[in-house]
Amino acid sequence: MVKYRIIDVKGPRGKGFDRHYPSGKIAHVAPFKRHLPPQLTKGDFKKLVEAEKARVIEKIQTEEKDWAHLSIEYPNLIGLTDEQVENFIKEDCDELYKETQWYPYVVMDFYNHPLIECILPVNINKENYNDFSDYIQKKYPNPQELKKLLHRKKLENYISKIKCYNKEDLEQISITAFNDLSNQIKNIKSPDPAPSLDYHTIYLTSPRGGLETLGTFAYANQLRKETIPFDLDKKLNYSSHEDMFYATSLPYGSIVEVRDIVYLDDICLSGEQQTKAYDTIQKNIESLKLDPKIKPRLHYVALVGSNKVIKDKEGRRVVIPEQETKREWNTVTIGELHDFEKDKKGIFNDVSAIVLPFSIPDGEPHFIARNLYKSIDKYRHL
Repeated sequence: MVKYRIIDVKGPRGKGFDRHYPSGKIAHVAPFKRHLPPQLTKGDFKKLVEAEKARVIEKIQTEEKDWAHLSIEYPNLIGLTDEQVENFIKEDCDELYKETQWYPYVVMDFYNHPLIECILPVNINKENYNDFSDYIQKKYPNPQELKKLLHRKKLENYISKIKCYNKEDLEQISITAFNDLSNQIKNIKSPDPAPSLDYHTIYLTSPRGGLETLGTFAYANQLRKETIPFDLDKKLNYSSHEDMFYATSLPYGSIVEVRDIVYLDDICLSGEQQTKAYDTIQKNIESLKLDPKIKPRLHYVALVGSNKVIKDKEGRRVVIPEQETKREWNTVTIGELHDFEKDKKGIFNDVSAIVLPFSIPDGEPHFIARNLYKSIDKYRHL
């Protein structure tokens, strides 16, 4: 677990950074490790200059290979040093297609580039195409030089907006999401006088990262082991002589009379994953030919989600997949909301991607994040 102390470590992007905790607390912090080197006491440590503080912190954390904040340039990242990030950026820029001469179409490509205004001086009016063309051809005799610069700007913005989570973060978000889900279920009109998440609810997820997510969620909220099943079936209730929906969790017993199924996801962006989950669960339930009155309610929970995909025109909390009709979950719960969209200049202002201690989500928005971490041997599993 990462710990922090507020110290002034002045880097290229400022002093420290604001740590936004899921609970809502915001602390201005810089990375600080639990154990100082044996040759340094706390008194000695306070006497070190700011640059020496940063060097010692990075050296300790790199040696311990901890899932911790190692970068001064990108304090939002966990587990990567400034040198590792810079090597990735340089290698990615070197792989660009090489433009060796200025052609009219090359100038036009740069003219339409969303980040071009970031490198233009104030005295150059982009609206004047001739001035723009003359400036960039004189400033950058080789167009490849400008292409690399703009690509670097794009990568730097993307990487600076990656949001990394440690286990403590995910536990706090899990508790928040569980409490929200509980409150929503209590507000559902039901013949059951006291709807409960304790004895009639099961939790499902998808393989790989989803299993880690569900494990963290289960531990944080002290879920019983029986609530995470491996098989679903219907079974005769001998007292009422009616069928009941039944879930078995080997070897911890069973949940009888399942009333609620919760599907847990790590992140909700396009809504594709929840669509597949909803359709698969419904298909399995229908194959059992259950009596409509014992069909369970379905709930979708994502620890992190986009604030663009969980509201309809009326502002109701639903998941709307791209190019598809929405799925009728009984409730939708998102633990932590972010804006994953770029502005007109192609800049991320909130979050570009998320990185979990055990996985990085699939999909185009996380392509750069996955390549960044997979470029480091110890993170190839992410």
